[in-house]
Amino acid sequence: MRDWPCAAGVHERNLSEGLPPSWLFLTYGGCTMEWHVSLSAVDNPVLLYDADGHTFGEGRHDGLRHATASLRKWLWTWADGGDVWDEVL
Repeated sequence: MRDWPCAAGVHERNLSEGLPPSWLFLTYGGCTMEWHVSLSAVDNPVLLYDADGHTFGEGRHDGLRHATASLRKWLWTWADGGDVWDEVL
């Protein structure tokens, strides 16, 4: 587990790279993708961020996608065996 950074470490790295402090890292999504929850928006929506931007566009900020309207919905989808990628792709 030493090779896997903790959420606090990922959050600090993301802050240094210019991501908003209100985005809290949830988990990796594969390659350069990360799932985040917005701590400042109503209902705490979940966001998928691709640091390379290659999945959704060309620029760094093109990699941001609104995934789910609330953390609660995202967690229930995952817990029920649903596909959390459905609303993103």
